[in-house]
Amino acid sequence: MLGVIRRLSYPQHAYAFLWKGFALMASMFFLFGAKGTPLGRVAEEFGAALGVEMESRDSAYKGGEYYLGISEDRKVSVESNWMDEEGEMAEPEFRDYDVLVYVESLTSQEISTPSHSDFVLLRVEEL
Repeated sequence: MLGVIRRLSYPQHAYAFLWKGFALMASMFFLFGAKGTPLGRVAEEFGAALGVEMESRDSAYKGGEYYLGISEDRKVSVESNWMDEEGEMAEPEFRDYDVLVYVESLTSQEISTPSHSDFVLLRVEEL
């Protein structure tokens, strides 16, 4: 089952996205979190929902294995909320979430996201 982010039109060409009751402005950054779901499964589900092919990668900067998908209008990165050698987590304010999904620059008319119970919208920022 998919959740849907719909683009809403406003006067003077301003736009917002609506996701589960949240009105979101265009050119946005979204951070989702997941608990207890394998990294690869999260990448597969978000990739399918957003129509982005996810590629497995490895980076010490991102804590090891992560997944990256890039399309014309969005970038999706699925990463572990890992702890570095200094004891800092990637997203310390969301330490309960072991998988993080970063989605940038959503500009499509309608964006679908997995409505899996383990996926939670944690933060939204205008770019």
